[in-house]
Amino acid sequence: MEQPILNTERLELRPFKQADAKRVAALAGDWRVAQMTINIPQPYEPGMAESWIASLAPAFAQGEKVVYAVTLPEANELVGSVSLTDFSGEAGHLDFWIGVPYWGRGYCTEAVQSIVHYGFHQLGLSVIHAHYMRNNVASGRVLSKGGFEHKGEIMLNAHGMMRRLQQCERQRDPRSRAATE
Repeated sequence: MEQPILNTERLELRPFKQADAKRVAALAGDWRVAQMTINIPQPYEPGMAESWIASLAPAFAQGEKVVYAVTLPEANELVGSVSLTDFSGEAGHLDFWIGVPYWGRGYCTEAVQSIVHYGFHQLGLSVIHAHYMRNNVASGRVLSKGGFEHKGEIMLNAHGMMRRLQQCERQRDPRSRAATE
């Protein structure tokens, strides 16, 4: 099965390609982005983006995760990433990042809403979990706008430091399940 392209009002969510590697390295390699995540290594070394992108299609094919390049289609401009990972039964985990030049424009909210819809209606997930660093208020707003509810806090090691993360989840609306079956 080929990973579908998702379109929103302003964005195209598409599979990453090797031609994106330089842009991924520039955007994800910015410390301001990495410090707000637990998944982006710092420093972001040469070759990391290429290796990461090369791993995505096989992971999708094996049903392990779906990772999208968030792009502005008119300019064919990569602005970030959104993904669903850690599928187990009917649950998945949401991750996302947007490059600093694109913060505050609503792109992340739009991308999250699109992939959550995909997760519920195409992947058959019943619940999607997410977390964000306590000091990352913007990500908390993105999740809240995406219908996620706060469920508590956990401590995780991120970049060699213990970080307090806010845990959130969104349950699939049971009424929408009947409409897709």
